[in-house]
Amino acid sequence: MTLQAYSILYLNLVCEMIYIVAERLKMQKIPIDKSKLVLNDIIAASFNCPFLFVPTITINRDILNKNICCAVHSSIMRLNESSMDKLIGLIETSVKMQMFSTNGPRQVLLLTLNHLDSVRELACTNQLKQSLDLIQYNFYQTFEKMTNGELMRLRYTLLNYLQDVNVKVTIFIREGLQRYNGSFVSIGKWVIPYGCEVPGVIRIFDKNSTLIDINTFHPISFYKVETEIGSIKPNCPRITSLGLSIFNNNKNINEQSEKLDPLFNEQTGRDGYKQEMDLFVTQLMGNQERKNKESNSLDLEIFETSFNNEK
Repeated sequence: MTLQAYSILYLNLVCEMIYIVAERLKMQKIPIDKSKLVLNDIIAASFNCPFLFVPTITINRDILNKNICCAVHSSIMRLNESSMDKLIGLIETSVKMQMFSTNGPRQVLLLTLNHLDSVRELACTNQLKQSLDLIQYNFYQTFEKMTNGELMRLRYTLLNYLQDVNVKVTIFIREGLQRYNGSFVSIGKWVIPYGCEVPGVIRIFDKNSTLIDINTFHPISFYKVETEIGSIKPNCPRITSLGLSIFNNNKNINEQSEKLDPLFNEQTGRDGYKQEMDLFVTQLMGNQERKNKESNSLDLEIFETSFNNEK
């Protein structure tokens, strides 16, 4: 249902933010103990939401961004206003691309759980892991009985919220993940969800709903049907790579499903995508080596040349 859209959106956004912060701390060679402190503080603040799964009629962008900003600044790390705006634009673009790339209604839940699973691995204390386990349990109780129609409405609500996010990322365009007008290319559009049929069959029924004829045709593309379905239960396989950290070295589960888009001449490769995103975040956060200082705060800056906002 659309009343639960806020919880899905918030969880995906904060997890993408944690991905970027964790990678940036690693790239800047921040000491391990200080990196753990930053991540633990941000994770604790991000998921300290007692009303996370309370149905919400509307999503207030200002309140949502303020909550994310408070989570980022809950640690000793600090971002200036310009860097914070660019971070919000980046995580919104990433979530929009993932939501657009889902090939079935249940993948909206599965990619969110992939986010939670990955963040749980970044948590360094048992208390944080238990908190994330509770989040996943409440998530399962909230969305378990949703029908496919309700999940599709939820996905449409999220995409409607993100429809004005027109950040054109040069690296996305180069990799064939984004078109020049800012729209995205679905990386899993040739994969048919579990339990569905490949296009190519037309069934004709009479007024009594009796099958009277079957016609076939050859689809313009080649499709692959998923042979298993991911589970939304805690600690179960999700069977999708959507929602995983792009900085993860593991192979993409859906790597073989990526095909050419008619509007591009290049193939969308996830390994190349990861390398380009590494470069992108380096440009985004700043690639200058900084000397380690004995300080109580960490300052991250985002440069202007990383991506363009379409006016």
